[in-house]
Amino acid sequence: MSNPLGQFRTSNSMVEDVISLPPTYVPGFLAGCVDLDVDISDRALQGLPKRTIGIVGFSRSKLSFPSQLVLANKLPPIFFLCFPSNNLKGFGKIFIGAAAGGHSQLESKFLQNIALVVNPVATTAVSIEIDGHVVNLNPSLLSIDKNGNGGTKISTVTPWTELHSFLYKPFVQDFVKKAAGRRMKRVASEAPFDACFDSSTIENSVTGLVVPVIDLVLAGGVEWSIHGANSMVMAGKNVACLAFVNGGMKAKLSSVETSIIEGHQLEDNLLVIDEASSRLSFSSSLLLRNVTCSHV
Repeated sequence: MSNPLGQFRTSNSMVEDVISLPPTYVPGFLAGCVDLDVDISDRALQGLPKRTIGIVGFSRSKLSFPSQLVLANKLPPIFFLCFPSNNLKGFGKIFIGAAAGGHSQLESKFLQNIALVVNPVATTAVSIEIDGHVVNLNPSLLSIDKNGNGGTKISTVTPWTELHSFLYKPFVQDFVKKAAGRRMKRVASEAPFDACFDSSTIENSVTGLVVPVIDLVLAGGVEWSIHGANSMVMAGKNVACLAFVNGGMKAKLSSVETSIIEGHQLEDNLLVIDEASSRLSFSSSLLLRNVTCSHV
């Protein structure tokens, strides 16, 4: 069992069980277990939300949750994830072995596609734009070199997107400049965030607070747009902060990635992962289409 949030791993035990998710039925489902009667259980669940009793893994491994369901039911190796916002108004969606095209409000025409790569592999550089302005940073930090270092990972381990220090500092500086142009009043920082603002000086819209739009410009010019609902977080009374954090000189989980797109930035964004085609499709904010992950 692995808890990346608590930097904890154990080879305690592997069990075989039956999982039933109608109409799917999987006998011989493999899972790792930790004895909750021993002290090790506290470390195994360290850093996870209260009432958490387990971790579901989504990876290329044949032991991952979707892989076992796909293999047992001879389904296509494709799944899509849609995480709800943290306003407690509903649940998200996980579909395994099916694409989004069968859902009228999640038509594939809304999705953009990029290739998934298996490290180590060299890739070209991408860029970050704020309100259409290219942030002046070292593009090589956003690419993957021949040794497999660099690049961006999608993760739900922690809420806030992490950037390498050399990416984070110019990114925040440019955001603050664009925010000043919108007459957003800056206030004292609220840990772990650096750029915080008086929310009463910011308008609201269907996509959250009206703040500078962040675009992740990916291979082929594909853009992942991040609006206020995903870029900002309320950190106190009338205090809205840029929900990105400084990952230091190394990424939090390893020394490989230089940026990690985390949970808050994924809320109400549809992600479709097609392992057979090694392709990631994404929608950007569904709020732009008056749809949420809780109501699709």
